[in-house]
Amino acid sequence: MDTLAFVYVFTFAAVSPMGIGIGIIVSGGESTTASLVSAILQGLASGTLLYVVFFEILQKGRSGILQFFAVIFGYSLMFALTFIIH
Repeated sequence: MDTLAFVYVFTFAAVSPMGIGIGIIVSGGESTTASLVSAILQGLASGTLLYVVFFEILQKGRSGILQFFAVIFGYSLMFALTFIIH
């Protein structure tokens, strides 16, 4: 079990800086290609977030109406922050 935890932590530690670097490179340009790559990466991130919430968190058998409303509130808050920032 300790080996598996080490692999997870190492993978996260290695991939996180690479993701930050890719984000900096993509956001640095204002071209159409940079906008397309940014949109694709944001779509992948959103899909991953949706998958984790609905298939890993809510499906564990402890989901109730309160947890459902908490998820709706969280997504609504992120949606509102998107408009406030821009």
